[in-house]
This record gives sequence, structure tokens and C-alpha cells, in this order.
Amino acid sequence: MPRFVGRANTSNDSPAPVATPPPHSSDASPAEPKPAISPQEGQLDTAITPKVSRARPARRRFISTIPTAISENPLLRQAMQALPSNYNFEVQKTIWRIRQMQAHSVALQFPEGLLLYACTIADIIEQFALEDGTCEVVVMGDVTYGACCVDDLCAAALGCELLVHYGHSCLVPIDKMATDVMYVFVEVSIDTAHLLDTIRLNFKPTTKLALCGTIQFGGALHSVRSVLKDEFAEVKTPQAKPLSAGEVLGCTSPTIEGSDACIFIADGRFHPEAVMVANPNLPLYRYDPYSKTITHERYEHEQMHSLRRDAIKQASTAKHWGIVMGTLGRQGNPAVLQHLQKLLKVRGLSYSTLLLSEVFPAKLAAFGKVDAWIQVCCPRLSMDWGHHFAAPLLSPYEAEVALAARQWQPVYPMDNYAKAGGSYSNYASEEVRTKCREECACVHDVDNCDEVKDGREMGMKERGKDVNTPVAGTSSPVHFPSLHSTCTTSSKGAERLGDEQLEGSTPTIPVEGGLPPARPNGAQVKVFTVPPKAAAADSWVMQCSALERKCFAKHEAMNVATEVKARNTTLLCAALGATECVGYCVIQRSSLVVNIVKLVVAPHCRRQGIGRALLAHAVESARAGRAQACTLHVDTNNEPAKQLYLSLGFSVSGRRDDYYKPGRHAFSMELQLEE
Repeated sequence: MPRFVGRANTSNDSPAPVATPPPHSSDASPAEPKPAISPQEGQLDTAITPKVSRARPARRRFISTIPTAISENPLLRQAMQALPSNYNFEVQKTIWRIRQMQAHSVALQFPEGLLLYACTIADIIEQFALEDGTCEVVVMGDVTYGACCVDDLCAAALGCELLVHYGHSCLVPIDKMATDVMYVFVEVSIDTAHLLDTIRLNFKPTTKLALCGTIQFGGALHSVRSVLKDEFAEVKTPQAKPLSAGEVLGCTSPTIEGSDACIFIADGRFHPEAVMVANPNLPLYRYDPYSKTITHERYEHEQMHSLRRDAIKQASTAKHWGIVMGTLGRQGNPAVLQHLQKLLKVRGLSYSTLLLSEVFPAKLAAFGKVDAWIQVCCPRLSMDWGHHFAAPLLSPYEAEVALAARQWQPVYPMDNYAKAGGSYSNYASEEVRTKCREECACVHDVDNCDEVKDGREMGMKERGKDVNTPVAGTSSPVHFPSLHSTCTTSSKGAERLGDEQLEGSTPTIPVEGGLPPARPNGAQVKVFTVPPKAAAADSWVMQCSALERKCFAKHEAMNVATEVKARNTTLLCAALGATECVGYCVIQRSSLVVNIVKLVVAPHCRRQGIGRALLAHAVESARAGRAQACTLHVDTNNEPAKQLYLSLGFSVSGRRDDYYKPGRHAFSMELQLEE
């Protein structure tokens, strides 16, 4: 057992004796101290002045007492040499914890970047944890994105007595876990001398610095701060409680005030982006401890806000909602789910609840007529990938804005796991959430809403209003002007397209030949790139949106205006004459690869070479941008489209089962571009 430093009992039957201070008299002999007085005697020394203070439980201090049989075991040390020396996996501490518990079944959970060490650590634990070698280790293979994915429920279901979670700090209270959990931060030792020299070289002594990073670099962060605090005007490690000082999650960042710059230690952009979103006016410099480089990072705030406002605006008129409760570990919060369900009931809106471990566009599209989705998984899912979904995919914060329960904030909140977070965050109290629903009920002029009084859901009555009528804080439906001759209105054609096309799929296009493309009446079709900031861009985007709605089923159609605002996304348009859009192609660049996301041709203009012309333009655009390859996906049953792509030089590079929806597969195709 660990040793405790503090008050200790000398027997099991009586409290510890209390030693009195030496007497005040100057002639008292130190060789004859007054005897200790037990509180049971009801007496106090006259030299002691009683002091009344508020009772607090004594804080116990723990001392590491890993036995030398573990810490100095030569065989264990030799086995640990198979692990990188600069990664602290706390193997000895883990073994001591297992021995203390006498745990015979242990689960290990790693993030993706540490999985390569899983088998080595499992072998070491099985060999050294229990002397009789009866400890069984289970490595959990489900994807782990963060501390919110700690899967104690699965570990308990497997009969494991202890779960060791690597790479993250504790977000879910230990007393709420289904089994004992041990967190190993896996602190990484880095070259702090190089980091110090880099900071001194790039920043003036008058600069006020804020230091942040992920939990792996927490030790380095604080050691650097202790050195720099006397060299710069100010050096601080901001904190968003209950996170550690300087610690940042992808969904939770402190608000930093009074600093001139933030230095973030990380090898990627995901976590620094949280700081940039929460502090849009603060310059951020990311130090990569592996490449030993420092870069000035930037974030497209205007584009992100525009995309999310568009999604909220579209969702504000939704009649039937879907709520996705994340089941990947502890990612979904039942309290947040219940709050959103009650909020929708306050608004008189219908909803369906869906449990999913991971959220994909094709998966949600398969559920039919849902006008808007709320995901209780991770706010970054909506922020970073929401525009890829056919229906708006909102975070809890965005859902409150869409339902007029709160106002849109000029600075997007990153407080998902902050104690001071809003009613949509994980640590919000029921009182805060109830107040949010009360205010929402008042905004919508709802009477007799008993649900908000005691946290009970008793129902409510509308005061003669249509619940879908736009009110304060919401937006009216978006109406596009009517367009003539952009797509056939044949119910047969629309039905066929609705059955065959999903987001990311390609409409059926027969093998075509002959350029330039033309309509039967001989009018020429021009293919061009739509400049995003051109005066006429909105008109072409609106026509593409109308064509999308005509060619896809309602629950499959995406908002093209929102789609083309995504980073590194380009819209190609095929125009008949000067004003009529008869086809379009959406391409998206990632590093040196251009992905052809979507190709749509108006049904009444097919078999005229328009699809081939759009594809040729997309390939030439990729070449002009020095891309090395073009990729796309095509339905395995869409043989004409596949033949078209093959004729243009594409080749089948793989197959993705259930790509569009369960039972509907896709071929991955690729075209290598010559330099």
C-alpha cells in the first residue's frame, strides 16, 4: 500500500495523541516537556489559546512507493528498452497498480498514434504484472480520438478489472466509471534547449507570451515557462478548468487575454486550431518538437463562420430533427442529449434519436427525411466537416442558436469541456440548462411550460401559433428565384436520379464523344471555372443548387453554395449560352491530390459530351495546379460512368463497401498526372 504523510493512529482503538507546544515560561526546562494530552481527557493546556476554524478534511499526501522489486528489476528494465526512451509509458507504475489491485484482467486503450506500441506493452505487463503470470491483457482496437473516447463501459463488459488509457488526461470523473481507470499521459521528452533558443530568437523581451500544448508536452511546457518568466515581460500558461494549466483539447481552449502571442507545442494543427478559434485576434506560433520548426499558423475565421451560419440558417426552418448520440466511448453526454430533446419539445418540433459510434454523410443520408441533424459527439465534427452532409449537421451550441435559445456569438465558443461552458457544454449544471429552456419558451411565447419548473417534463401548449413561424432569433426560409430550362421536370427522370444518386456519387453518364458539346439545336456549351468572388458567381451557384435539387432526392441534395465555400474547393460550370447552367463539377484539393467530389449533368442535356468536357476541364485544372493525381468514386453498378472515366485515363484503384449506404458500394478510381 502507498505510504501517507500526515496524522497517523498509534492504535486501532484510540485517536493519535496531540503534542502540545513548549511552555511560554522562560525558566521551563526543555528536558521536561509537558506530557501529551489526549482529547478524550477533556483538558487543554492553559498556554494554548483555542482557535476556532472551519473544519476541513485533512489532505492526504501520497508518496511514490514503487517497490525496488519492480523499479530495479533488470529483466523489466531490459524489456522496457523496446519502447522509445523519450516516451514515458509509466510501465513500472502500471505494474505496481495491477499488483496492488491483484487485477487478473486488464484492458489497454491507445490513440491511433501509439497503437504501434500496444503489443509490446501488453507483453511486458503480462510477463511482469503478477508473479504467477495470470494477468490477461486486452488491447482495445476501436478508434480513439481523444479523452472523451475512454471506453470503460466496453472494458467492464469484457470483465476487465482495470482500464489503462494512454495519451490523454481525465475528462470523465473517475467515480462515474464502470471500472477502475488509470490514465497515462505518455509525456514526451523534447529538446527544451532548442525550444528556448527558438523563442529567444523570434520574440523580443518585451513580448507577453502564452504557452499552450497538448498533455504529452505538459512537463516541457512548464519547465520552459520557469526559465522564460524572467526573460520576457510576461509568460503564462492559460487554463480552461478543469484542464491543466496550458492544456488544450481540440474542442476546449482557454480565452487568452493580455498576451501578444501564443506559442503552441504540437506536431499537428488540430489542437492549435482550437486556440485560434477561441482567440481570433491572437497570433499563434506552432512549435513542432519533432521537426524543430516554428510556424505562424492562420485560420480562416470568416469562411468557418460563414459555413456555420449558413447551416444554422437552413436548420432554423427544419420541421423534423435528428439527434445523433455518440457512442464512441464516453463521447456522447446523456445530459446534453436530454437537454436538446427537451428544447425541441419546447419548440414543438418532432425529432428522432440515433445512436452512432461514428458519423458519416452516407450513413445519415440513409435515414431518409430528416431536415436537420444535431450531433452530441464532438463540436469539431460540425465545424470541420459539417458542409459535407446533405442536411445541416449542427453542434449543441449551433442547435441552440438555430432554435433561438441563444444568440450567435462573434467569437465561436470552444468550451465543450470547460467548467465555465454554456448550457450546451458537458459540465453545465441542470440549473443552467433549465434557464436556457425557460428563455427559449419565453421567446416563443409558450404558455404552461411545466417542463422548466422542476426539471420535469410535463408538456406545454402553444398560444395559437404555428410552431414553424419564424420568430425573433431565427431566420426565414431561404427562397431561390425560379430558373427556367435548367433541368427536366419529368417525374420519371427525377425518380430514377433519386434512386441512383447520393452525395459523392456520379449520375449515370453514357460513354460520350465529340467536343465541343452541344444541345440538339446546335447551341454551344462552354465549360469554365466559377471565380468565387466574381459578380456573377452567385447566379451560377444558385443555378447549380437548383440543378442539385432537381437531380437528387430531397434528403440527398446538398447546399451547393455551402459546399463550394469549403477550403480548397472549386466549382466548374457548363453553360448553355450566356445564362443557362446545364451541368457542374465540384473538385476539392488535398495536398497534391485533386478529388472530383461530384459531377452533375442536366438530364435533358445528356449524351452531348457535357460530362466528358467537365471532367477534362477538372483534369486540366489539376495539372495547372501541379497536382500529381486525380481521384473519384463511382457506384459499382454505374457501368456507363465507369467506362467514361476509363476512357479518360482513370483506373480502378480499389473498392469501398457500403460507401453510399449499406449495400451500395463504390469503386475508387485514380488518374496519375504526368508532370
